[in-house]
Amino acid sequence: MCAMAILHARIKRVVFAAPDPKTGAAGSVVDLFGNRTLNHQTEVAGGVQAEAAGALLREFFAQRRAELRAERSAAAAGGEGDAAPTADDAAPIPTGEVIESQPPTDEPR
Repeated sequence: MCAMAILHARIKRVVFAAPDPKTGAAGSVVDLFGNRTLNHQTEVAGGVQAEAAGALLREFFAQRRAELRAERSAAAAGGEGDAAPTADDAAPIPTGEVIESQPPTDEPR
């Protein structure tokens, strides 16, 4: 999405640090900027300090995963915070079976 926004905004040059091998549009998965049939061409310089940027991204996401694990553990242990609903919190699944809790009477309800 950002690659197309860059093209639509007619940005002349883009410099980025680490390529995204899973979803990148600047030569990783697709090369949108390499398509010469488009009416605007953007110069792209990638891999600038890629090693340092990659390490920073790995550290960030490792920390984020650790935080999420801690939140889940706290919720499972009954800690504070918004815990995800458990099976005990779920509404019963309707089975189509009619269950009468009181014997039927002739009186209208």
